[in-house]
Amino acid sequence: MNVVRACMVDCEGQDYAKSLRDLLWDLLFKTVMRRAPDIAAFLASPRDIESLQDSQISDFLQAANIWFQLKKIADENTAVRDRRNTETMDGAECVDGTFAQVMAKIAEHAPDQFESAVASLSVGPTLTAHPTEAKRITILEIHRRIYRHLVALETQRLTPRERANRVEDLRGEIDLLWLSGGLRLERPSLSEEIEWGLQFFRDSLFDATPQLFDQFLNGLENTFPTQPRSLRPCIKFHSWIGGDRDGNPNVTVAATKSAMARGRDTAITKHIDDLSRAARHISISCDIAELPDIHVQLLASITTRSDEFDALIKRNPGEVFRQAISAIIARLEGRPLYTHTDELVSDLHEIENALFAIGAQQLSNRYIRPVRWRVEVFGFRTTSLDIRQNSTVTTDVLAEIPASNRPLAVASICQSITPTPNSKIFF
Repeated sequence: MNVVRACMVDCEGQDYAKSLRDLLWDLLFKTVMRRAPDIAAFLASPRDIESLQDSQISDFLQAANIWFQLKKIADENTAVRDRRNTETMDGAECVDGTFAQVMAKIAEHAPDQFESAVASLSVGPTLTAHPTEAKRITILEIHRRIYRHLVALETQRLTPRERANRVEDLRGEIDLLWLSGGLRLERPSLSEEIEWGLQFFRDSLFDATPQLFDQFLNGLENTFPTQPRSLRPCIKFHSWIGGDRDGNPNVTVAATKSAMARGRDTAITKHIDDLSRAARHISISCDIAELPDIHVQLLASITTRSDEFDALIKRNPGEVFRQAISAIIARLEGRPLYTHTDELVSDLHEIENALFAIGAQQLSNRYIRPVRWRVEVFGFRTTSLDIRQNSTVTTDVLAEIPASNRPLAVASICQSITPTPNSKIFF
């Protein structure tokens, strides 16, 4: 099969899924022909697998496993593409499970209950520990790159040479899958479990959450235009990884502390990366944009709260937005440290309001609002860590406390694990 021709699917989407599977199968087959040619015939004719030699079984199973992975990625790409086509042709309200569809139904049957329903809605997805999860983070990253290559191949403006280069990149990733070793040979350590859980936030959840809120607002504007723009569902992520002392004897106090530190570092790193991107793009000069004095003063107050405000002013003279964003980054790095997420949210709100004041809503909605939403959801912690303890341990501890002192002891324990309002430890 001509690989370039295989990925030249028609723009109407007819036979798209088959073309995608054919392309991936062709690339996988080429990898097998290169790495394990003696099993290629069995892939082409699975009915003959009973003739496999013992020495060939491992390679055959590896090829089959990679094919199932590729097919799953192709199916995901096809499903997303179909949903996008449906939204383009028929509107978002026709896409199953979207906010737009749900809002349209509520507007038809119970519009007066919408605001109270949203205000009471709280969603808390929880990541559980999976010590038996066999996929390495390296493999998950390759899967993500393969998916991105498939998305890139949907672009109709690619020249034949550009398309061929994309396909070659895709072939390289499939070859890398073969060479990487997809399975762990040993049970992962607790630290590996923690990193495995955080990888989902780095790969998708950090970016998907603001996109979800954006979809909610779009549905709100179309169906309930009079509702406040601040209205949206509450979402907070939870995790057992590093806190499940009931299921893993390796989860010690030190391990829990490490899990919390890694979650904090992961969230703050994401905030810094996105704000650095915002600072590069928001190059507004006050010599050109007539920013009202009140907003100039508020942005200046953000800048002066950083230990590096003198350097920031000298580095970007007249660019009060860059100065303020850079000051926020410095404080996220600890110069000085933010003591609560509310402080950061407030600073980001001030930047948004200032951008709106000069008619730069697009810049605000693209670069600042997603960061604020992400801070509101993930804070300085990524997830709320659930501490789970076997009840027998708690019972044994309480049994050692004299009955007369037990209420006081329990109160003391509770107080010791409750952060104070001014604490600089992020929970």
